[in-house]
Amino acid sequence: MRPNLRLLLLAPLAGSLIFASACGDDAGNGDQDNGSGNGGSAGQQQAPELAWNEVPLGLEAMDAAFDSNVPEDNEMTEANVALGKQLFFDKRLSADGSTSCQTCHQHRYGWTNGERFSTKVGGAQNTRNSPTMYNVGYHGDLYWDGRAPSLEVNIAAAWKGHMNKGEDTQARADEIGAIEGYASQFQDVFGEAPTTENVTKALASFTRSLRAGNSAWDQYEATKDASLVSPEAIAGQKLFTIKGGCIACHLPPLYRSDQYHAVGVGETKDIGRGKIEENNPLAQGAFRVPTLRNITKTAPYFHDGSVSELREAVYIMASGGAQSEFFPTNSPVLQNRNLSDGEIDLIVEFLKTLESTEGFTPPTLPE
Repeated sequence: MRPNLRLLLLAPLAGSLIFASACGDDAGNGDQDNGSGNGGSAGQQQAPELAWNEVPLGLEAMDAAFDSNVPEDNEMTEANVALGKQLFFDKRLSADGSTSCQTCHQHRYGWTNGERFSTKVGGAQNTRNSPTMYNVGYHGDLYWDGRAPSLEVNIAAAWKGHMNKGEDTQARADEIGAIEGYASQFQDVFGEAPTTENVTKALASFTRSLRAGNSAWDQYEATKDASLVSPEAIAGQKLFTIKGGCIACHLPPLYRSDQYHAVGVGETKDIGRGKIEENNPLAQGAFRVPTLRNITKTAPYFHDGSVSELREAVYIMASGGAQSEFFPTNSPVLQNRNLSDGEIDLIVEFLKTLESTEGFTPPTLPE
């Protein structure tokens, strides 16, 4: 049986703004995070960390979608999520010991890395922006172009291609298995030594636990307490829903969809979804609709990270898309919404209320 995923974060968090902090230092073998989102102002109480199976406020209706993406041969348990958390932070999974999954997906940046492109082991750069890992457990297909049908496939490919220069990852699994603390955990969780397959499964279980909800807007919707959000944010949500038409693609409660659209953004000839749907003209230069939860933390924006400011990204979309020389906008849902500067500002105020505030404590890695 699958675990009960209906636990709710019952205690609403006071306030929703998190202030930026300096980058954390490496400690031990794992990249460290200060455990408080984008950091915390002096004296600010850190929000609690979500339990591995805790469903945050606002996502209760998504249980079935979540369950459908958990493979029967990789059920989530407290033990395999905890193991995956350690592995996610462990640079020993990379060919040269320089990179962990967390290097490109950091909590303080909404599980992105705050940069336009990440750098692979060996020095080559990726050509697409690191997407957030928040709520990926609700996704069907993964990557900007949707080419991976599951988290397990996604993670196996990233581990091999990004962290191991395309080489077989079993050698990394064998090295992990030589560490006593890991060897015993893998026996407890999988009944065997580490392998490429079960390392991938543990990582997938951990990333499925990275949920974002209980934002100021979720609290407002649950209580109708107008003191939780500003009048500007309430006005912005109405624009988001009606005049701005944003809700056509960014569907609550995840504020994303499995749609792919060519929005005219791109400084290189990246055909995106067109590589999977070769005969679909609308797929040429099209990319997945991203989530807007924690969008304030995940700059820069779009598949190529070419836009650094959230307001500019909103303006581009509200104006009917950009005008890439490679792929002009051809999305059937995009149009110029004729929003004023003030109306765009109001939508941005609404998007700020979708920021989650859960804490995060980095793991201690086995030696």
